[in-house]
Amino acid sequence: MCDVTIYRNNLKTSPVKNGHISREDLFNHCNEKLIIGGGWGFSKGKEPKNYQDAINIAKEEFPKNTGCKKLINALSEMKENDLVWTRCGGNYYLCRVKSGWEYCSSEQANEFDMHQIAKVYDYVKIGAEDKIPTKVLNSFRSPLTLQKIDSDIICKLSKHLYNKKTNEYIYKDARNFEIGEETFFEFVHPKEMECLVALYLQKEKGYLLYSDTNRKSTPVYEYVLVKEDEDNHLAYVQVKTGDESLDATKTDYKELTKNKQDKVYLFTVDGSHYGEVEGKQNNIFFISKKEIVEFVYKYPRIIPEKIRDWLKK
Repeated sequence: MCDVTIYRNNLKTSPVKNGHISREDLFNHCNEKLIIGGGWGFSKGKEPKNYQDAINIAKEEFPKNTGCKKLINALSEMKENDLVWTRCGGNYYLCRVKSGWEYCSSEQANEFDMHQIAKVYDYVKIGAEDKIPTKVLNSFRSPLTLQKIDSDIICKLSKHLYNKKTNEYIYKDARNFEIGEETFFEFVHPKEMECLVALYLQKEKGYLLYSDTNRKSTPVYEYVLVKEDEDNHLAYVQVKTGDESLDATKTDYKELTKNKQDKVYLFTVDGSHYGEVEGKQNNIFFISKKEIVEFVYKYPRIIPEKIRDWLKK
């Protein structure tokens, strides 16, 4: 169980939605003031004295909308050294929490609609989308202003990234962070998974990738590789990143290998394997998750930079 709670804060208040200020202006304001949070300002004269007072006013002012109450609750649960993911202009940041919920009624709070806030120590730039775990990216799809990311492995990775970017090592238990087979695939984006399988086949099996074969018009396979050997055969690759199972006896795969030279390679993250023995008889092979993880650690210099950042240094 992680001792730190990880949150996601979507900085997009009413002035941004209405076009009065830009998202960058709001982000710069929050960065300068070292705050995170959201809007939901109360009527003049109804400034809350404490958290419970704020909840009662929220129920009165926004009886049909629970967004304010959810935001206040989340902010009130924050404790020092919790971490908050936020983003702006294509870049993602981690903020280390200094203190939990406060209500702000200043002129700037009105201008930017940042009333329900928590204070943070910093805004630490982690990088663009290609450096961010998939689970963090997906969390921004939610309409909620602020929400928890419930994942022990995301917690450990967030602490590791914060340590690495600041060189302060606030989170001493994250010094030796390492992703293993049981957690590795929680982080990898579908396109990155296709890339890793292609790299594996090129480096370990001696294939060369036909880059122009990666098309949506070929649902049976992701791309095609070629091997410079006696029969100059092709390899068709199918990659599934969810819980989709793969069956090596499928007619579509057999059609690809009917010349007895070409091959099919199948990989699924959470799905089951079917027909492995019969598949081998027809040049249809499964790639295991263990093979991919071992490959990543064996050749860290050639894998995508984001994944390299996750590996134990």
